[in-house]
Amino acid sequence: MRRFIIDTDPGIDDAFAIGLMMQSDVEILGITTVSGNNGIDSVTTNALRLVNFFNRPEISVYEGARKPILRESGTSDGCHGTDGMGNTYLPVGNRIVEEKHAVDFLIETIDSSEGDIEILALGPLTNLALAIQKAPEAMRKLKQIYSMGGGVNHGNITPFAEFNYWVDPEATQVVFDFGIPIRMVGLNVTEECIISPDEFALLSRSENPVAALYYQMQKPYTAHYMNRDKINGAIIHDLLTASTIFDDSIVSFETQDVRVETEGEKRGATLIEPGNGKPVSLGMSVDVKKYKSFVFEKMFRIKLKA
Repeated sequence: MRRFIIDTDPGIDDAFAIGLMMQSDVEILGITTVSGNNGIDSVTTNALRLVNFFNRPEISVYEGARKPILRESGTSDGCHGTDGMGNTYLPVGNRIVEEKHAVDFLIETIDSSEGDIEILALGPLTNLALAIQKAPEAMRKLKQIYSMGGGVNHGNITPFAEFNYWVDPEATQVVFDFGIPIRMVGLNVTEECIISPDEFALLSRSENPVAALYYQMQKPYTAHYMNRDKINGAIIHDLLTASTIFDDSIVSFETQDVRVETEGEKRGATLIEPGNGKPVSLGMSVDVKKYKSFVFEKMFRIKLKA
């Protein structure tokens, strides 16, 4: 069984991705949180809420970086609702955050492994960069990172930069420079994957409690895309990233030399620069139909019509 740590800043799209992971045949060694979509207190609470909802008491939550490694925090524009998860206000139950810092958990867990641990990184890469800087030899045992971030030639928080990498571009560059194999799923593929209101409505008609929760959760997200971008539906960026773990044919990857811009108006941009960037396995195209069929059946037990 594959073994994962989920590094995350929940976030509606994070919650979708975590939901997929919770219902898949992988071992989740822990969830580490990082400031991003909301402040660290909010995202850590949301991670505990998801562990409680899915009744996974064996999964511990470790609070991580409160701010980027060099800059002050930048958070999202409120699209995730007042609680950060679509105004669902799930109970935490008796779940509590661990005393150990997320960075120390990452280092100790990876160092004691046989080199088989993978990371699903759904937010800024601050925790990973701090772990690399603190214990590089331990972190060299990390097998692979799946990262939702970046994009080819455009952004969503600025014209140039995607939100996760814009929050902490220095951390992103530290991780890229370190040379751990990384699969980067960026806006150029996630933005192809709009889930429509009619597709979300299928969740409301299901007796599956997971479907019912995520139907409620997506409502402010879908409204945000209509109000801001006139998109009829929602883009669940992190869910596509998690899907690539289980089906290699959903996204086609190519190795490209990628550099992260850390200064000026293009701060946070991921630039393909042969000979000047670092080799990254970059998502370049996506099979949207296969993606939707996979997640609706895997997460919600709903079979989409052909």
